[in-house]
Amino acid sequence: ALSNIGKIYSNVAEWQKALEFYRQALPIFQALGMKSNEGVTLGLIGLAYSESGEYQKALDYVQQSLPLVRSSDAKQAEANALISIGRICARLNQYEKALDYYNQAQVVQRQIANRAQEAEILDAIGSTISAKGQPDKALEYHRQAVEILHSIGSVRREAIVHRLAYVRPGRKRAARASQHDAARAVVLAGFQRLAQRDHRLAVNGIAYLRAVDREYGHGIVFLNEQRID
Repeated sequence: ALSNIGKIYSNVAEWQKALEFYRQALPIFQALGMKSNEGVTLGLIGLAYSESGEYQKALDYVQQSLPLVRSSDAKQAEANALISIGRICARLNQYEKALDYYNQAQVVQRQIANRAQEAEILDAIGSTISAKGQPDKALEYHRQAVEILHSIGSVRREAIVHRLAYVRPGRKRAARASQHDAARAVVLAGFQRLAQRDHRLAVNGIAYLRAVDREYGHGIVFLNEQRID
């Protein structure tokens, strides 16, 4: 019950409140010898610290969680922990370590066949590769993530990945126009597919992309060229 209350606070980004309840739950799980629950709770504490910007502390907790969930054969929790460690390493600019943990997460994920999480990992890999200065290579991972989300009918997640795939290659003002145009083409095609299921979301997405174009000075105005009716 305590950890569930913590999750509720996490869902509304009340991280300090969430930590309060996770810390209360942790010793109970430890006393009862519930290794899987203990590992998951350590991971949740790490997530809360990460979202609060305390990355090193977050890393310490999530790394503690990993052997516990592994020993309990809790594959989903193991994949979650590996992804969390990867994200924290990326935020600490430890990109090679981040990619290593994402690759480990992919191995575990294939055992549980969670397609949404597969897309999440691919998107995270793309983000990390982009941060390393390889936007062309990163775009292929974002494209794979989009295709998976489209295949399982995840409209909102697909829209988010489209938006991120578009913005990431364009963040550096010196990015080559070819990179930007390639990203735009992938995104636009995705939003056109989205229009078949969620017109408002697709239109809002294209409006967002148009704003990004203005913000980064690329001068690409395609909202009037490509209408979604």
